[in-house]
Amino acid sequence: MAPTNPPTGAPVEPTDAPVDPTDVPTNPPTGAPVEPTDAPVDPTDAPTNPPTDAPTNPPTGAPVEPTDAPVDPTGAPTNPPTGAPVEPTDAPVDPTDPPLTDSPTEFPTFTPTDVPTVPDSCVNDSEWRYRGQNRKSCAWLTSRNWTDAKKLKWCNRRANNPKSDKTRVWAYCKELCYGLGKTQACP
Repeated sequence: MAPTNPPTGAPVEPTDAPVDPTDVPTNPPTGAPVEPTDAPVDPTDAPTNPPTDAPTNPPTGAPVEPTDAPVDPTGAPTNPPTGAPVEPTDAPVDPTDPPLTDSPTEFPTFTPTDVPTVPDSCVNDSEWRYRGQNRKSCAWLTSRNWTDAKKLKWCNRRANNPKSDKTRVWAYCKELCYGLGKTQACP
């Protein structure tokens, strides 16, 4: 942007210092600026209610030290104590009372099934390592202090690299995963 006045010629000679000061200002400076208030300009009316009387009770003294409770002993019991404990009787007390619930229905009971036995051919592969990581073997997975649900999740993981190999951990840790309910580990 071009200057509004053309530059002057040669440099101007400086004046000799000190220069006489200017006259004292005619008006003294004002105080700090005052912000306007939101209060009304007119004074407010006197209160409509006169002040309340002084408190009716004088204040209490300093806190009183606690006493040992109870201060007054209690009276004698109103009922005499009962005798020795009564031995329980066999229920029902009155055999003519109807039973509180219906008799149990006869439901066929099934004999419990045996825990599946692991086939002899169902063993963990001691050479396999999870995705090539040296410390993560079937023995490592078996020894983890995890819930069975978490171990079962591991059984369903992809076992090897690269990602194109879709073999699952249960194909290598057959005994562990079969015991956790992954029956296809040992068909």
